[in-house]
Parts: sequence; C-alpha cells; structure tokens
Amino acid sequence: MVTLSKQVNVLLDSMRARVEEEAAGSAGESALRLAGFEAFVRGLYDSQDTPVLGMGFLPNPKALPDTAVRWWYHSSRQPDSRGGLRPLAVGLQPDAMDFYDTTSTEWWHRGATSEGPVVSGPFVDISGTNAYVVTFAQAVRLSERLIGLVAADITVATLQTLCQNHLLDMPRPTSVISSEGMVIATNAGALLGGVVEQEATAQGRSAPISGTSWYLTTAH
Repeated sequence: MVTLSKQVNVLLDSMRARVEEEAAGSAGESALRLAGFEAFVRGLYDSQDTPVLGMGFLPNPKALPDTAVRWWYHSSRQPDSRGGLRPLAVGLQPDAMDFYDTTSTEWWHRGATSEGPVVSGPFVDISGTNAYVVTFAQAVRLSERLIGLVAADITVATLQTLCQNHLLDMPRPTSVISSEGMVIATNAGALLGGVVEQEATAQGRSAPISGTSWYLTTAH
C-alpha cells in the first residue's frame, strides 16, 4: 500500500509540475490552454505500471473560470472502451448541463487545504462505471494562489487485489479502512464495502498506514 501511494504521488507531482510550468507563462489569464497535456498524461499511463483508473487536472473555477477539466480514463482501465484516452466530460460552471461541483467534494477540500498529496474516499466514480474509487489529490498553486488540483483515481477492487496476499497472512478480521471507517480492503468477506464504527475501531488494534490517511485495524 505504501509503495502504491508513492507511485501515485510521483504521477501527481509530474502533472503538478507540468501545469505550474504553463500557468507561470499565463499569469493573470482566466484560461490555461495546457497544450500537449493530453499527450503528457498518455505518456504517464504508458510509462507507469500504476493501476490508475483516471487522472488529470481539475481547475479551480474561481481562479480559472474559462479552463476546462483535463482528465482522462485509459482504455486499459476501461473494459468497455474501444481504445485510447476517454475524457471526463463535466462542466465546472453552475449553468452547465453537466455541472460537477468539484469544490464541494471531500477530496477537493482536503487537497486544497493540504501542503502535500492526500488520499480520500472511497467514493462512487463519477464517470458512470458505478465502481468505488479512492482519490489521490494534490494542490496546484501559482504565487500561493490555488489554481486547481491534480488527481488520480484507483478502484477499491484494485486495492483489494493488491492487499489480498498481505491480508491473508493476518488474523481475521484485518482491514484497511479510511479515516471515516470505510472498509477499503479486508480479509473478512462480510466486511467488504462496509463501515467499521469508530467505537469498534477504538476497541480493536489500529495503526496508521504511512503516507496515507488510512488505518490497518482488527476491529469489526
């Protein structure tokens, strides 16, 4: 889990640096063209073995009201796709038919108020796959002004698979849970997709997982 978190954080840092570089040359403008950013994200997908469902840049609509979302899903992570990258088609302005209020989400709030990368969730994927995902996010700033977030989603099913071998060697029930007690991965089938109550967490053995906001617990 720690290794995965580090790998995703490398992706976030690469995207953040690319956006900041272009933003520095467009200071004061309400739109970022982000020329070549799709090809850049494609290159990250092709060069990394990290099982990311989708990733990209989501602008702060207050700072960059004329900048579109630059987020893509890759065909290798989307069984129904016919190939290439598929964009996340949402609008950030309230009058848009496909309006998505990113700034009201937990992952946006945590990413926007943190100095480094954060991970939040699980949430239902907004693209319509109905998959549960966790979102890794990092703020992008220009002269200390928040201009957006870079983010990446990984499915809970992927995390469960990655954790399975380690969890099978642990006493049951052992689970990876979010800070809100939501079960992300577990060796107890009855807990899949469930919630571990905070009181139960306090009674069981819990330990923070380095580099994340998650815990390893034997509570149930």
